[in-house]
Amino acid sequence: MANTFEVLKRIITLFSNNTIFFVIGGNTGLLLQNIEIEDDHEIDICTDKTGAYKIQELLNNHCTEPISYKESSWFKAHRGTFENRWHNCLSDGKSKTEA
Repeated sequence: MANTFEVLKRIITLFSNNTIFFVIGGNTGLLLQNIEIEDDHEIDICTDKTGAYKIQELLNNHCTEPISYKESSWFKAHRGTFENRWHNCLSDGKSKTEA
């Protein structure tokens, strides 16, 4: 399996070539800021609703949980999961209290 930063390079290239606005969150986001934390090999991708479904289209062959709208006690999102533990999350950028 490719390491987190190899996968991240592929994500950045793919999303940039398809004009998808995104940010990297979670542990990978902290690692990118040189914060010493264990690499959990999970890449949390935050985008808007349009980006979430464009990512679904681009990565459909790697999808393990299709993008769909979900709510929890603290967030609402169009969220899905892809191979190599890529997550597309918080696509509306709103916490549950902002709904």
